[in-house]
Amino acid sequence: WKLDKQFSLNFIQGVNPMTIRKVRSLSEVHTDLQNLKVQIEGQDLSVNQILDEEKLFLADYSELDSIPLHRNFVFYSPQVLLNLDKAGDLDILAILLRTSKGPTSHVLTKSSPQNQFLFAKMHVANADAAIHEFSNHLKLHLVMEAIAIGTHNALAGHTLGRLLKPHMEGTIFINFFARQTLIKQNDSDVDRMFAVGRNGALKLVSDNLRNTYNFQDSAFPKMMNERGFPKDESDGVKGFFYRKDGFKLWDILTKYVTGVVDKIYKTDLDVENDEALTKLTQSLANPQQGNIPGFPEKIRSKSLLIETLTNIIFTASVQHQALNAPHHFYSYVPHRPTFLTKWMPDKEEDITWEWIKTALPTMEQTEEVYDLSMLLSTHSLCTLTDLDVFEDDFPDVQKQLNRNLNRLSFEIESRDSEYNYLDPARVACSIDI
Repeated sequence: WKLDKQFSLNFIQGVNPMTIRKVRSLSEVHTDLQNLKVQIEGQDLSVNQILDEEKLFLADYSELDSIPLHRNFVFYSPQVLLNLDKAGDLDILAILLRTSKGPTSHVLTKSSPQNQFLFAKMHVANADAAIHEFSNHLKLHLVMEAIAIGTHNALAGHTLGRLLKPHMEGTIFINFFARQTLIKQNDSDVDRMFAVGRNGALKLVSDNLRNTYNFQDSAFPKMMNERGFPKDESDGVKGFFYRKDGFKLWDILTKYVTGVVDKIYKTDLDVENDEALTKLTQSLANPQQGNIPGFPEKIRSKSLLIETLTNIIFTASVQHQALNAPHHFYSYVPHRPTFLTKWMPDKEEDITWEWIKTALPTMEQTEEVYDLSMLLSTHSLCTLTDLDVFEDDFPDVQKQLNRNLNRLSFEIESRDSEYNYLDPARVACSIDI
């Protein structure tokens, strides 16, 4: 876990594959890093030169600037620069530890003192934990809860209701449980275990939904293209199985939804005139009800309906699985700390491992984090390969779905990689944990 290679790999094969992005403009890079020069394969290169070669990638955590400090925990709003090497692997260039909360900023590279660089990587993991769990993971729980309620209210007895039902199971219950434990008002698990605390966690979610999130833009192909990771892998990054498997699952689910929609609606006008569908979309777009930013208030075409339904199913199953199943990464706290209690010291000489350990959670706190991470990694009782909703009504559609999912499952099982979270035989049908 201490290796630079593992640190870099975590951005594409870890628990949070949502932060890394390809840099398209130097303005995305913090001014403290823009003039950086690094040696790559024997060449001295500037950040701008790496950008010009389209090999510059970034993980940015500046949204943590708006979150106040909590208890005796500390966190930065780091930026991480990575370079794409000739083999197609991401390699760390530099870490900027910066914060709006007072302490000095630090730029660290591979030439920095060894333990300082390790501690910087731990601070990045600390920041990433907050963004992963709240801006990304908890947000999905809340969005899908609204959709589950809307679907129950508007589509009971409707064929679309049957299509969506397996992907709504357990979500309201697990969110109720979370409100009584993880994010309850007093002495919540999040308050004790995460650097941002409960109030900071909820602010991250609300800020993201208010300022960043858009349901239609969150559709997997749009989101990945916007981040610089297209389906054709022309960016050159190898081993990004979240991207590879995600696109294949999106396509499989699109074919499934298209088959069902074609059975129900002959024309776009049929979609437009479906009062139950309109009741659902209006309720989810309404700020006083579902309040999902960017959810289409009125669907007037089969194509938009197919994309919307695919996005709902994909979010509840594949996207949540990608953010939830790898929770075991948190089980070794130095690798993935959820809070730290010390800033990077200003002194030039290196720090010791003993000093670093004093910044980590206690053994009692570590046990709490371990138990939670193992609980969240629990397998669901329903996976995508178990789906049989339309085996009687639309057997051709159902058989095609099962055939495509089983083929992809075999492909993922057969490859030489530990990243198997999006194997359809493992992907939970819904957010039920």
